[in-house]
Amino acid sequence: MIDLIFQVVKTIANKELRGNLTPAEFNFLGTQAQNKIFREYFIDIEKQQYKQNRGYGGIGLANMPIKTREKVDVFSTSATLNYSTDRFVLPSDLYHIKQRGILYNSLVVDEGQVSRSSFKNSSKTASSITFPQYHREGSDIIITPVEIITGVTCKYIRQPLAPKWTYAIVSSSELFDNTAIDFQDFELHVSEMDNLAIEILSLLGINIRDLDVMKYAEGIKQKEEVKNG
Repeated sequence: MIDLIFQVVKTIANKELRGNLTPAEFNFLGTQAQNKIFREYFIDIEKQQYKQNRGYGGIGLANMPIKTREKVDVFSTSATLNYSTDRFVLPSDLYHIKQRGILYNSLVVDEGQVSRSSFKNSSKTASSITFPQYHREGSDIIITPVEIITGVTCKYIRQPLAPKWTYAIVSSSELFDNTAIDFQDFELHVSEMDNLAIEILSLLGINIRDLDVMKYAEGIKQKEEVKNG
């Protein structure tokens, strides 16, 4: 997907006299575009939170529209958390902890008070080995009772990997090479191709309709088919 998006964006940028788009510039803008679209998936969670606060249902990924949920589920993963001093370190690629996503062995660890001081005070009596609680502080979580120092896992949605259009120099030209060790395609669903191209072009100051992007994409595909016989 990344090569087609690069060719579409490059073609349109040249037509709009925006100069030659380098692979490094494309990769930088592609990362921004992918992250923006990815973040927008979670607006649904905020909407569900708003509804829950007014008694209209639950929150979390289970309440997201099915199509959006399918796009997000690709990024579902889990990790065993490492204990350091008095807390567990969350994964560096974490974007969103799943509902009931912190586990101690097979037990769900419930989220406690928002305030650290109130969490510590209330947890002295509210938590136990069979009913543990956690409180998040930045990139860490604190779990009570304090006897819990191993066996904690986190189910979460990870951040997308940064896309990278890689190439080899052939006859002084940059030729797409997806066998390069640092190659990385866009991780969003293929249905987001047009949106990714539109977002990258927008970052270049070019506004274009999705139908125009599709037209350019089809033109590039046809040229590739002719060239490849």
